[in-house]
Amino acid sequence: MRTPSVPLAPGRRWLAAAALLLVAPAAQAATIVVHPGASIRAALARASPGDRIEVLPGTYREGAPGDLNALTVTIDGIALVGRSRPGHPVVLENAGGQSYGVWASPADSAGPGPEADDEHPPCGLAGTVLRGFSISGFTVRGFAAHGVHLACVDGFSITGNIAEDSGVYGLFPVVSRNGVLTGNLVTRTATDAGIYVGQSDAVLVAGNVAHDNELGLEIENSRNCAAIGNQVFGNTLGLFVDILPFLERKTQEATLV
Repeated sequence: MRTPSVPLAPGRRWLAAAALLLVAPAAQAATIVVHPGASIRAALARASPGDRIEVLPGTYREGAPGDLNALTVTIDGIALVGRSRPGHPVVLENAGGQSYGVWASPADSAGPGPEADDEHPPCGLAGTVLRGFSISGFTVRGFAAHGVHLACVDGFSITGNIAEDSGVYGLFPVVSRNGVLTGNLVTRTATDAGIYVGQSDAVLVAGNVAHDNELGLEIENSRNCAAIGNQVFGNTLGLFVDILPFLERKTQEATLV
C-alpha cells in the first residue's frame, strides 16, 4: 500500500521525527534467528539491548496456556522481525487463555500486577521508559485482550503486521512517543479499537487497513499525532479522535487526520 506524501506545515516536527524513526542498535547488537519449532521466548531471554530477532515462517504458541503474555519485551532496542513471505506467514497464536500477544514496556510495568490496569501503566507516573522497540512481519492472532501492547516506549515502529481476532485492542501504544504504525492490517477486534493510540505523543498512523472491528482507528488523549492515508471500513465506527477523563495524560491536542 502506498502512503501519500504530505508536506510539513510549520511546527509539525512530529511528522519528521516519526517518519525518520530508527531504533538505534547497540554497539554489539546481534541477530538471533528462530526456526519453526523453536521458541521466540528463548531468543528474547538471551537477547541483549539492540538485538534483532528474526523469526522464520511457522505458527508459534509461546509459553503455556493461562500465561498473561505470549511474549514480553523489557529491554531496550529489540527488533522482532517476522520473515513472512506469500503463503508462509509468521503467526503468533494464543496458546490458550493468554491475554496479550506481545507486551513491550519497562520492567516496572510488566507482569500480573502492573498489567492489571493496562491504560494506567506504572511507568506513566514513574517516568521510566523503554528506549526503542520494533515489530514487523507478524500475524498476531486470537489474544483475549490485545494483540500488540506498548507502554512507555520512546521510539517505536509497528510495521507490516496483521492483528486479527483480538478481544479488546489489536495494536495499542499507550503513554508512548516518537513512533509509527504503518502498513498494518487489523481486523475482527471484538470490543474496542483495531488500532488505538492512547495518551501518546508524536505518533504517525499511516497506510494501515482496519476493517470489521468495533472501532477502526482511535486517537485518545494524545498530542501531535497524525492519521494519514489509512483505509477504514466495515467497522461500527471508523475513526475516533477523543478525550476521556481519569487517565494519566489529560489533553488531546494537534491531531491531523
